[in-house]
Amino acid sequence: MLNGLFHGLSWIGLAASNHSKAMYHVVLAERKLTSYVYAVGKQPASNL
Repeated sequence: MLNGLFHGLSWIGLAASNHSKAMYHVVLAERKLTSYVYAVGKQPASNL
Protein backbone atom coordinates (compact mmCIF):
# COMPACT_ATOMS: atom_id res chain seq x y z
CA MET A 1 0.00 0.00 0.00
CA LEU A 2 2.68 2.48 1.06
CA ASN A 3 4.88 1.42 -1.86
CA GLY A 4 2.02 2.09 -4.30
CA LEU A 5 1.43 5.52 -2.78
CA PHE A 6 5.11 6.40 -3.08
CA HIS A 7 5.13 5.22 -6.71
CA GLY A 8 2.11 7.41 -7.43
CA LEU A 9 3.74 10.45 -5.84
CA SER A 10 6.99 9.96 -7.75
CA TRP A 11 5.00 9.60 -10.98
CA ILE A 12 3.17 12.87 -10.25
CA GLY A 13 6.51 14.56 -9.54
CA LEU A 14 7.93 13.25 -12.81
CA ALA A 15 4.90 14.45 -14.75
CA ALA A 16 5.17 17.89 -13.14
CA SER A 17 8.87 18.21 -14.00
CA ASN A 18 8.21 17.09 -17.58
CA HIS A 19 5.41 19.65 -17.82
CA SER A 20 7.64 22.48 -16.63
CA LYS A 21 10.33 21.42 -19.12
CA ALA A 22 7.73 21.45 -21.88
CA MET A 23 6.53 24.91 -20.83
CA TYR A 24 10.15 26.12 -20.83
CA HIS A 25 10.59 24.91 -24.41
CA VAL A 26 7.31 26.55 -25.45
CA VAL A 27 8.44 29.88 -23.98
CA LEU A 28 11.82 29.50 -25.68
CA ALA A 29 10.17 28.79 -29.04
CA GLU A 30 7.88 31.80 -28.63
CA ARG A 31 10.86 34.04 -27.91
CA LYS A 32 12.72 32.76 -30.97
CA LEU A 33 9.65 33.27 -33.15
CA THR A 34 9.10 36.77 -31.77
CA SER A 35 12.71 37.82 -32.37
CA TYR A 36 12.60 36.29 -35.86
CA VAL A 37 9.40 38.14 -36.75
CA TYR A 38 10.88 41.34 -35.32
CA ALA A 39 14.08 40.93 -37.35
CA VAL A 40 12.13 40.22 -40.53
CA GLY A 41 9.86 43.17 -39.82
CA LYS A 42 12.86 45.51 -39.56
CA GLN A 43 14.27 44.38 -42.93
CA PRO A 44 13.50 46.43 -46.02
CA ALA A 45 10.95 44.73 -48.29
CA SER A 46 13.58 44.27 -51.03
CA ASN A 47 15.57 41.88 -48.81
CA LEU A 48 12.67 39.46 -48.38
